[in-house]
Amino acid sequence: MTIAQHDLQGDLRAGDAEGLRTALLGALEAGDLRIGTADLTSADMAVVQVLLSARRTAAAAGRRLEIAVPQDGPLARLLGRLALDGALAG
Repeated sequence: MTIAQHDLQGDLRAGDAEGLRTALLGALEAGDLRIGTADLTSADMAVVQVLLSARRTAAAAGRRLEIAVPQDGPLARLLGRLALDGALAG
């Protein structure tokens, strides 16, 4: 089985959360998913909430979800500030 790729890019904020949620739910309905975050320039807590929700949704549906979070990237720094290091690890 192949795993679909969805790359997050640019500056994602609360205003982008609903569109991101919809895209990730649609991808998870179709199968397993890998989310890349290397091209994010910044993100806020709303994006983290969507990613955490996607992780729970994937688990409940028996889907595989991989979220690649580069250690030196903005998402990793945000997770560290929120004391959520490792929260998106699979």
